[in-house]
Amino acid sequence: YISGVLIDGTTHDVTLRDVEVSNSKAVGAANAYWNGDGFTTEVNTFNIRFENTVARGNTDAGYDLKSSNTVLVNAVADENNRSFRLWSDSITMQDSISLNPTHAGGNGGVAHVWLGAGATVTLENFQFSDGLLPNTLFDLSKGGATLTLVDTSIPLTYANLVWLMNGSIIDQIVTTPN
Repeated sequence: YISGVLIDGTTHDVTLRDVEVSNSKAVGAANAYWNGDGFTTEVNTFNIRFENTVARGNTDAGYDLKSSNTVLVNAVADENNRSFRLWSDSITMQDSISLNPTHAGGNGGVAHVWLGAGATVTLENFQFSDGLLPNTLFDLSKGGATLTLVDTSIPLTYANLVWLMNGSIIDQIVTTPN
């Protein structure tokens, strides 16, 4: 596997601030999975924080996160196969953005946000944009995932680009200013 930044073992209490990772690229046969991630955290890592980070031009995920108690603030994912690939049951993203998911090759689809089976993720003020045609916005097809959207709307042009399967749910919360 190729990863720009890999956090593994039992690593914990880490903050990545003002870091950019670009062009972690795997290549292979057309029917192979091209796994090249920008930021990767593995199972058993915890209390990981990303502040003002950018993942750009990776053949798989910009952020492939399996860590628990993970927070992303002002995270940007641009031109990755999947902008945010989230596996954990305790991830929160605030004021983050996904731009132009791009399929570089191999098998596997594109998505702004992909959740693994049983993942629990909260997106607060999440923004997204596609260069031309809209791509999959939320892929919760692995099942049992819960996505909570706070002050994040799903435009009608993306209504058919949200995949909910096998008990996955999306909760939308709109806060009102005081």
